[in-house]
This record gives sequence, C-alpha cells and structure tokens, in this order.
Amino acid sequence: MARFLLEKDETKAVNILKMLNHGNCIFFMMKKRIPDPFLRVNVLETLISGQKATARDVLKGYGFTMDEIREIFEKLYAKPGPAYFIVDRSLVAKMIPISFLGNWDFKKFLLDQNKKRPREEVLSKLQVAFGLAEEDYEKLSDTWAKLLKNFGRREAFSRKFAFASDSVQGQKGEDLVRFDNGVVFNDRSLETLYYSSIDSRFLIPKRAVVWRDGVRIESLGDKKESRQSVLISIRGDKFMSVIGSDELIDSMFVKLYFLGGAGVEDFKPFYMDDENNIYVYQVDWSEL
Repeated sequence: MARFLLEKDETKAVNILKMLNHGNCIFFMMKKRIPDPFLRVNVLETLISGQKATARDVLKGYGFTMDEIREIFEKLYAKPGPAYFIVDRSLVAKMIPISFLGNWDFKKFLLDQNKKRPREEVLSKLQVAFGLAEEDYEKLSDTWAKLLKNFGRREAFSRKFAFASDSVQGQKGEDLVRFDNGVVFNDRSLETLYYSSIDSRFLIPKRAVVWRDGVRIESLGDKKESRQSVLISIRGDKFMSVIGSDELIDSMFVKLYFLGGAGVEDFKPFYMDDENNIYVYQVDWSEL
C-alpha cells in the first residue's frame, strides 16, 4: 500500500491494488519456480509494471506451466469486486514512515545479506536477480558503504520523503501569488520561489509542477541547490501550494489528496469533504 501511494504510474498503481484485493500471495505462489526471494521481488515488479503478454513471456521463461500462469493471472489481473480508496489529512504527516516502507531497496539489502561472500558471487547474484551490470555494482557498493557510515544499518536500506506542510491557499496580486508557506508564484511566467528556513533565503525549487484546471505544466528549477519541489494547483481563481520532496510531487497520493483526482482516470470521486480533508474514490475497474 505504501508503494501504491508513492507510485507515479497509474497502471502500475492499479495493478498493485488488484494484487492486494486478491490476497497479496503472488510472491509466495512463485516460490516453487523461483526460490531466490530477491529474484522473485524483481519478477513481481515486472508483473505489476507490464501487460499480460509481457508477464506471460516472463513466467514462461522461468518454467511456469500454463495452469500456474493462469492461477497467477487470476490473482494479479482478474477484475476485483467494487472497491473504494480513502485518503485524508493524517497521511500527510505519515508520509515519512510510508515512504520508508515503500522505498525499500532490495539491491542494498542483498548486498548487506551477502557482504561476507566473494565479490564475484555477489555481483552474479545482482546480475541474476536485477540485471545489474558490473559498473552499476561498483556504484551501488560505493553508495552502500557511504550510507552505512552516515546512517544506521536499516536507515541505509530505504529513503524518506516528506511534505513541508499541508496545502496552503494563496493570495493573488496582479501577477504574483503569495502563500503563507513561503512560496511565491508568478501566474504569468510560472516562475516559482520558496523560502528555506534552513538556508534563510528564497530558493528556486527542483521543479515547479503546476496543475491549472486539470492540465499539468512543469517548470524545471535548480536541481543542484534545492532540496524541495513545489506543487501549485489552480482551480478557477483559487490557488493552492504544497512544498515537498521531489519524489512525491507526481505521486498517486498527491493526485488523490491535493489535486482532487486530477491526472488519474481509474479513480472516480465518490465523497469529497474539503472541510475535513477526507476524500473517497471509487476504483473504476471497467477498463482494466
């Protein structure tokens, strides 16, 4: 579920929900043919990312019979019963633990589990499980060593993302829109700044993603200097902004909570309570 909230690709996100609706047991169903749990993780990632034809070819390559493939497809691709998805204000503050769960890096976990084994053996495992090239192994191994020096062992397995605050309404002048969270936005040029209390000055965000009445526009910023990105939502004459980790700005959670369903097709607004920030969507399985 954490992966669903962080996911940017709606097709993949919906496949995650379908899998959860059918019992979330596919990982264990594949154990007979793919005993290596790291390889199973990568294969499962392929299954939820692609279409049936791709998944069928992948499973055939690992020796699955047509009956076994059919059973997996029933759990992964079969149309579930009616379902509703709820997002509310409490999830904004919970995004740090949610992202920690959803960003678990199994490549680094594999390194940790095999750190006493010979380099060639570990590289072979990474190549088999994740298709990792030798030069990528060197980068990953170096990054892993640095992470362990700066963080605790488990901290190095994942990454944490966060929002600086909940959404904030803006006050528009002639061209500039000012927000109490420190964002300044030019409605004409789309130039965006935000105030960083850490740096004690205004910064250009990594990205400014602007949704104007359901249409998305992106303005690239300063990826080297800034730690945050900014989301601007414009509905009629109402402006809203959010500051957060760049990895969250295009997530399913942002689209369902901050944007009222903009940018998604398979989630239909069912109950939208702006006063208490509770939003319920009916999942539309009809086109799947």
